[in-house]
Amino acid sequence: MDRKVLNLLIQDFSSIRTRSILWQKKQIIRNKIHCKRCLDIVESMLVYECKFCNCGAVGADGGSEYLRRIGVFDDIEELSE
Repeated sequence: MDRKVLNLLIQDFSSIRTRSILWQKKQIIRNKIHCKRCLDIVESMLVYECKFCNCGAVGADGGSEYLRRIGVFDDIEELSE
């Protein structure tokens, strides 16, 4: 493949990736979920704070930096703001 074409492709992909990251970046006010099995509400308040419900079926992680869910998604009700 021609080097100029390859450089153009790399520039195009990097701009697409940057736009998608900026589009996905939203401010997280509360990182909170509800467990449908034990009816517990789980809230992660700090970045690397992984918390689980009382029965251990679901968990939340990320604080106000990112949303990470652990467990079966059918057992999770999203309460994040």
